[in-house]
Amino acid sequence: MYLKKSKTKDPLPFVYSFSYDVPQKAFVFRIHPAAIAIFDSISFETLQIKYCKEKLNYSEVETSLERNFGINNCSRNEGVADGLIRLSFPVIATYAESETICETCKGEKKDWNDNPCFHCRATGKEFDKTNNVREICASMYILTNYLNWWVMKNDDSPVEENEWGNQAIFLQLGPLAGIGGECSRFFIESIAPFEELNKEREKAMFELHQYIDGAEAFPGFPFFERVSQFRCENSGKGFYVEVPGQNGCSIHMGHNSDKEFSCHNIDRPQQQVCLLAGLGQITGSFYELQKNRPS
Repeated sequence: MYLKKSKTKDPLPFVYSFSYDVPQKAFVFRIHPAAIAIFDSISFETLQIKYCKEKLNYSEVETSLERNFGINNCSRNEGVADGLIRLSFPVIATYAESETICETCKGEKKDWNDNPCFHCRATGKEFDKTNNVREICASMYILTNYLNWWVMKNDDSPVEENEWGNQAIFLQLGPLAGIGGECSRFFIESIAPFEELNKEREKAMFELHQYIDGAEAFPGFPFFERVSQFRCENSGKGFYVEVPGQNGCSIHMGHNSDKEFSCHNIDRPQQQVCLLAGLGQITGSFYELQKNRPS
């Protein structure tokens, strides 16, 4: 798909890394600085940017890797560290109660089935809900598309053809749903010993899902999801990540490939970011291992 095969286990410069910062609830990309010039040449008429403007109604899209990349200032450019650009996308969700009676429960705080009303989180009132999940999904869609294009089409890419090095995965994201890509065999082999971390990863995915739904704003509300509905598994054969959704909302290894991965039934941006939180923790373990490797 992107690179033909893995033929080396020696650390090499990579195009980008992707991970999830659990305490900050942020997706983190570390990007080779040679990408700055490539991104500065991006045309605002590309299909990805036109889609975000025309279909998703975002008027401004920042494409410079020297500023806060993406839509509506949803990323934080943290400068260069260890020779790589660090770009983070923190998930932010806010809820503000209003004086308007809830249109679903009419102020009764119970739904038609006598359960706590989810629409108003059992407050009996409407609330203003804002989060940047859509902006993050659309921005990472643009970012990964151009980074992958650079690898496939540009001779100046820092990773040579047929050499993966420390490039764990290439992500191919949809604008609001959809996750796919390719990973190296070295990555698959390296993450196998970290299987015991999966319960912690599942808890972090669950907590992100609850945060987006308002768990911090409504601490007493009995949200429907349980941590047991979130799965994050990895082995010497690959990984599997699942969140609540219709008929198994997941990322899984390809049926006919030991390197490619794809998704199933991602319907909402919230599902996409929670799945990426699981995958980002797995890739984060890989990069942590490489950083601590004896030279």
